[in-house]
Amino acid sequence: MAATRGRRSSPRVSSTLNRINSTRPANVGLAMLTAYSGTAANGATPGTGGGYIRFGVRDMTNSTNRTALQGTFWRHCRHITDPAEKVEWHGEQG
Repeated sequence: MAATRGRRSSPRVSSTLNRINSTRPANVGLAMLTAYSGTAANGATPGTGGGYIRFGVRDMTNSTNRTALQGTFWRHCRHITDPAEKVEWHGEQG
């Protein structure tokens, strides 16, 4: 189900990014969430997670930035079920 949702969302995201211009500027980035399913050792809470920045916030009126973000997003959507797209988090909770 998540793979289908991701693939359905990508044209909408791309369309929205393409509407950004000098009269409607925006800075956009891409953050991803991670799940932590480890043990409760050291006070960690299994089932919680964190996140990471996949694409830092950049000016989308710059076509190079917009094209790079769209490429990053499309690659993620095309390979959403690929284990390489899954990131485990092993940090401290607190």
